[in-house]
Amino acid sequence: MKTAAHSLKKVVLEMGGSDPAIVCQDADIHISSSGITWGGFNNCGQNCNSIERVYVNDKMMDAFMDAFISKVRQLCLGNGMNLTTDMGPLVSELQYKKINALIRKAVDSGAEIKCGGQAVDKNNGFFFQPTILYTEHPLKPFYQAEWFGPVVVVTPVRNDEEAIRYANQSAFGLAASVWTQCRQRGMQIARRIESGSVMINDVIVSFGMTEAGWTGIKNSGIGWVHGEKGLDEMVNIQYINYDPQYKIQKIWWFPYQRAMIDAMKSGMTFLFHRNIIQRFRSIPDVLKHFTKYLILNSKQHEKL
Repeated sequence: MKTAAHSLKKVVLEMGGSDPAIVCQDADIHISSSGITWGGFNNCGQNCNSIERVYVNDKMMDAFMDAFISKVRQLCLGNGMNLTTDMGPLVSELQYKKINALIRKAVDSGAEIKCGGQAVDKNNGFFFQPTILYTEHPLKPFYQAEWFGPVVVVTPVRNDEEAIRYANQSAFGLAASVWTQCRQRGMQIARRIESGSVMINDVIVSFGMTEAGWTGIKNSGIGWVHGEKGLDEMVNIQYINYDPQYKIQKIWWFPYQRAMIDAMKSGMTFLFHRNIIQRFRSIPDVLKHFTKYLILNSKQHEKL
């Protein structure tokens, strides 16, 4: 951005996220737990739009956690070139140390490790167990940061309102997901989540849909990729206006006259006055001042 600023070049920046998932009371347990398992741990959680925070309605927390933990424990770590591998290593030792430190910090702050939480003794890679953390205190700042690793933090919520409030707590706003069997409910929640995109009953794959615009808000970046808006970012948009009434001077051109002021007032009244009666009353003045401009296409002697 600094380099581009010197020559006023446009930039498109995606700067990561701390993506929330909201699991509503009517969500399908099997589908939501499977989707969140994949959304949180594919590529070892090293996607900008990986699920990192999950807010589950407390009435279904036990059932969801049982299914979620069971599925995460079945993930196979190993060489990504092997067909049986579900999750590979972290990208670097630095990222490994970061994840390990954040987990320890979360535990010290009262979080409970439901599964994983440890490094794996694997050769040729910084392997780390897929980890589920449980906390009832999700507003600590480090929970809203981008972890970028195989860790999902689960929090119970009393209702959709509380889930939305927690989801919007982060300084990031890249993507989110909502899990519900009611389309209307999903749409209502999605519109209130502060993120560039929201998927209902799915996760991550919208980035791969070339027709779907992709953007981030807050600290997640600026500009668009994909979709029509993404194409517009790559070109210079030009507006061209051709006026078919090319032989008549416009009423607002020089010289300024009393008639011009009266015409503009009547036009503004007709178009924008809050009182509908006043708008109707302005019609005779509008016709008086604007008829020749709307119908004729000839020079006006009183204008320069």
